[in-house]
This record gives sequence, C-alpha cells and structure tokens, in this order.
Amino acid sequence: PTWDGLYDGLGWSRLRLGRYHLAGEAFQAALDQNPDYVDASIGLGTAHFELGRYDQAVGRVAVE
Repeated sequence: PTWDGLYDGLGWSRLRLGRYHLAGEAFQAALDQNPDYVDASIGLGTAHFELGRYDQAVGRVAVE
C-alpha cells in the first residue's frame, strides 16, 4: 500500500490491542512514506513508551 494513513490506522489499532512492536512497525512505515506525519510520529512515540524505550519516546514530536 502507498497510503500512509493506512499504516497510521493500523498502528493505532495494534497499539490498542497491546501489540506495541507491531504498532511501532506500522507507524514507522507511515513515517517512511511521509516523514512529516505528526499523528504517526505521536503513535511511534507512544509505542516506544509502552515498550519502555523512554529515550526513543521523548522528543518524537516538537510542540510549538
């Protein structure tokens, strides 16, 4: 698939199921297609946080 929103939605679904590794992979796929996709960046940070990767979770999105 070439639509980054598909991967983003898949990531959030996997996150809700507690499948954090798979969620991270989906969010990363969305970001590979669109590096400026804020929602996918937030999701990836959340997946990292849930996996205990706090250093990777912090700073995923800069708040302006």
